[in-house]
Amino acid sequence: MFKWSSPTADEEPVRSKKILRWLLIFLLLSALAVGLYPWLALLSRLPQYRQSLMLWRF
Repeated sequence: MFKWSSPTADEEPVRSKKILRWLLIFLLLSALAVGLYPWLALLSRLPQYRQSLMLWRF
């Protein structure tokens, strides 16, 4: 039977799993950031909205 002479053959699937894991984490964080961005933008503008609402009252 043919044996692998280099230890990198055993490390290759582990390396690809690590790359896939980091890629998945990056994609999840990107999706989370894209999903939360409108809410964060809205929350950062809340003081302006409050001020404009108070101006409308008086």
